[in-house]
Amino acid sequence: MKFHSELKIKQSSIKIFYKNKILFIGSCFSDNISNVLQKRKFSVVSNPFGIIYNPISICNNLDLIVKNRNITDKAIFFYNNVWKSFLFHSEMNKSNKSEYIENVNSKLAKTNEFLKETNHLFITFGTAWVYEKDNNVVANCHKITNNKFSKRLLSVNEIVDKAIEIFTKLIENNQKLNIHITISPVRHLKDGFVENNQSKAVLHLAVKELCEKFKNVNYFPSYEFVIDELRDYRFYKEDFVHPNSLAIKYIMQKFDEHYFDNRTLNLIKKIEKINSSLNHKVLNPNSEEYLIFKEKLHLQIKEFEEEKFRCS
Repeated sequence: MKFHSELKIKQSSIKIFYKNKILFIGSCFSDNISNVLQKRKFSVVSNPFGIIYNPISICNNLDLIVKNRNITDKAIFFYNNVWKSFLFHSEMNKSNKSEYIENVNSKLAKTNEFLKETNHLFITFGTAWVYEKDNNVVANCHKITNNKFSKRLLSVNEIVDKAIEIFTKLIENNQKLNIHITISPVRHLKDGFVENNQSKAVLHLAVKELCEKFKNVNYFPSYEFVIDELRDYRFYKEDFVHPNSLAIKYIMQKFDEHYFDNRTLNLIKKIEKINSSLNHKVLNPNSEEYLIFKEKLHLQIKEFEEEKFRCS
């Protein structure tokens, strides 16, 4: 007997290889996936300006990156003894004004260079609910009282129009770029149960239009794997909102099946075995047994590094 519905998806015709560069931007779910790929030694940059949840702010960040447009002191403000910006997450905050600007502009320049060579851009939309200040959507409210902002639900057309503008620029600047969109399975229940479902519906409709508009834009159904296939609170953390490590592991299994060929999968097995050995607790670092183990591990790492750059 089967006790759950299985979501089956075809293998992607667009493969990810070790020689590729991968950029992640969006909600915390982007970090979950990118962290696994970083441990596997893929060339990855994830959320250079911190976690961002709504599509408009994500597109605004991508616009800054692709244009390598430096920010000035007009884009930042001083609050609770630190400098902040409504463009970025609070992890960017600095106590020194010039340090804040220099840090952001340095990251913009580095990410711009990385984006020029990026093969895969993964964008994770978290919510269609946005907060606005002075008629501008903010990426983060920085714990400023809610009465300073207005809150509303983005329309499908708003998201699609903004994304088309940015995606067009991205593809013009990098013809080899593939854009993969995911929708975060994290439920924004602070907005309300019904409101969260409305938000996710808007995001799904917007993504559908974008995939139809661009041949190199596609959707990976991480949302459906958690919400429709796993469907159980045992796959969530104690807050019953965020997917736990077991759920992330399951989604990564589906991710692997979808994006990697057999040769890359074999390399992943090798690096995971190496990582496991590196995490091995050493009882006697001076023993002959350990020295042999260490030498063998060194050779495995060398072979992996050589093979991953031959893998296409």
